[in-house]
Order: sequence, then structure tokens, then C-alpha cells
Amino acid sequence: MVDGRGIMTAGRTPASPRAPSMRLLGSALAEIRRRFNDRHVVTVIGTDLVDAVEYDEQSVLDKAIEEGLVVTVPSSSPQAVLSVAQQLDAMVVSMDDLTRLRTPYPWVAQKGRFVKLAKVERSWVFV
Repeated sequence: MVDGRGIMTAGRTPASPRAPSMRLLGSALAEIRRRFNDRHVVTVIGTDLVDAVEYDEQSVLDKAIEEGLVVTVPSSSPQAVLSVAQQLDAMVVSMDDLTRLRTPYPWVAQKGRFVKLAKVERSWVFV
């Protein structure tokens, strides 16, 4: 289970407000699939991000949703991602430190259940 919220907006700040990027997500997913090639990878994003994707990337997102590679939830929140992952008994990859939410989701602190992703220059790394 990939938390797509942070990935799609990586490097974007209020000072540089650009739309969420399917290109960023695609590059991260390529690295995630390389690292976890034995697992089925599904990305969770909020419907607010679906509406914010630039027009030229909308068809790519629509196809990913149609194929079940991207799942949308009403809210782009860490809790929503963890709720879906809990229901699917899935490992989570996220740019956010989701272990801070171990009180309602104790399993996130278990070894092998959470992997943090970071963007370093043009590369995606696991930390």
C-alpha cells in the first residue's frame, strides 16, 4: 500500500504551489516496484488530489483508478491510508512518518509493516 499524498506533491511548498503530479508518483512507483517486486502495489490518494491533478495527467490517473492501481478515499490523510492498509493487512510505504500514529494503529510500528520513502535530488530512497 503506497501513501500517494506526499509523493504526488513532493518538493512542492506553499511558495511553489504546483498541482499534484502523476509523473512524480510514477517515478516513485517504479522504484517501489523494483524494491518490492514480489508484492502487489496499490496507491491510496484522496479525492481532493484527484481533482487537483493537471489536465494533461488526468487520463493517466483515470486509467490507474480504473485498473485498481490507485484507490481513492474521501480524505487525503494518514489515517485514511492506515485504515485501508489495516483492512487489507498491507505494508505501507509513505513519505510521512506514520509510526507517530501507532496509538490507534499499533501494527504500523511492527517490523516490515512500514517503510519510509524520501526523494533525494532525482532519486527515491528508502529510509
